[in-house]
Amino acid sequence: MRKRKRQERDAESPDAARAGEGAGIVFTDYFLDGRSIEVNLRALESSPYMKSTSKLTGFSVLFFALSTGLAGVATAAPAPNNKKHHEVGGPTGPTGPTGPTGSTGPQGATGVSGSNGATGATGANGATGANGATGANGATGANGATGAMGAGGATGADGATGPTGATGFAGPMGVTGATGATGPEVVSDFFYVYNTSDETVASNGLVTFSSAGPVAGITAVGTGFVIGTSGTYLLEFHVRGTPSAAGPIVFQANANTVQIPGAQYSSDIQPVPVVISLTAPATAVPVATTASTTRAVNGIVTAVLFAGDTVTLQNVSPLLSSVALPAEPNSPVNASLRIERIGPVTGATGVTGATGPTGATGPTGVTGATGP
Repeated sequence: MRKRKRQERDAESPDAARAGEGAGIVFTDYFLDGRSIEVNLRALESSPYMKSTSKLTGFSVLFFALSTGLAGVATAAPAPNNKKHHEVGGPTGPTGPTGPTGSTGPQGATGVSGSNGATGATGANGATGANGATGANGATGANGATGAMGAGGATGADGATGPTGATGFAGPMGVTGATGATGPEVVSDFFYVYNTSDETVASNGLVTFSSAGPVAGITAVGTGFVIGTSGTYLLEFHVRGTPSAAGPIVFQANANTVQIPGAQYSSDIQPVPVVISLTAPATAVPVATTASTTRAVNGIVTAVLFAGDTVTLQNVSPLLSSVALPAEPNSPVNASLRIERIGPVTGATGVTGATGPTGATGPTGVTGATGP
């Protein structure tokens, strides 16, 4: 149940000042529970809603006024006998049709916060949230005490050989060792013979020597020379003469009438005249002989000879040619033979003997400074 009263109030009235409104017509509705609603119609006329709506009902005006703050709800008891109000009576008419829903008005002012209600019951535990990101590492703690030494591990495999280091400097020279005992004296056999006389050596004949030099261990027997000690010998010979047949002269050294291997030599042909002096004095004028066929041959050989072997020098010139050895004042020696033992008998190489024991390792030299 409600009652409605219409009143007018000035803009300067206390009620207008309280409500912050200008002058206008005010409707006041009273409810049985003691609340009242005041609606300023003059304010409603100027609102956008009223200007855009042609069909209004009392309910729509009241709803809009409440939603926009143009109506206020009071809890004070109504003043039915107030002379400033004119009661508008009559029975309540039937409820009109529901008007169209008005546009949403602006949000009203926030009301006074109510008192806190009683604490509700504790709700059920929520689901476990996802793990948060890992926090930053904490500061490193102090080192713990050193633990006991563990058992030794198995020996690892040998590493690869490192590169060879640089060669160190040579160590100081060692002390000179004591002088060894004097060895036995080496006695060599030798013989030197030569010829200065006119002589003709027949084909395949042996040279006869007229004179002898130093001799040791070798004996002259006729035109031969007997070896006294077996060994390795060096033989040298020289012959100069004129062949009976045109061609070179050839001589060889023999051992027991057999040519010593490598001991046969031939002369070169010399078709030019040989200039000789017929007198000994240095002031003598050399006399040129006619074109000569004089030849010269020189030979050298190393051979193994045994004691008792006989060495001879033999003419083996071609065409069975004999060779005339002239005696000339300026070139008195026309043939010579030198025999000398230079070593022991050398046979075939024997089997290699067993390797002797390795000598003691010498001291290590001082390690050289590391290179740059």
